[in-house]
Amino acid sequence: MQNLNETVLAVVLDGVQDKAPEVETVRPEQSLVEDLGLGSLDLARIIAKLEMKLKVDPFAELVAVTSIRTPGDLIAAYDKCLSGETSSEEEACEDSPAPRGRAGLAAQRELRKKSRGE
Repeated sequence: MQNLNETVLAVVLDGVQDKAPEVETVRPEQSLVEDLGLGSLDLARIIAKLEMKLKVDPFAELVAVTSIRTPGDLIAAYDKCLSGETSSEEEACEDSPAPRGRAGLAAQRELRKKSRGE
């Protein structure tokens, strides 16, 4: 699998190209709204695609989605969840209702298999 930065930037670029096909690259420091022309629905689609690809949701309890302003913010949010970093005010991804983070990925996959009856 591509590294986290490449994955996030590729998904953001795909979302941007839906609105502006002429855009060829996305940089981490660009504003999602001002520079890339995305709206809240576009961001929701991007986050849904990232959750499916990366199998984690840092916005469930770890990071406020309203804090996302750039692709770099998205990268940082997913990196925080995948690495299991927390502050004293935040719960670890592994402590959220659905297991998250690297250690929780196997448990999360197992839960999905059980729910599908596999």
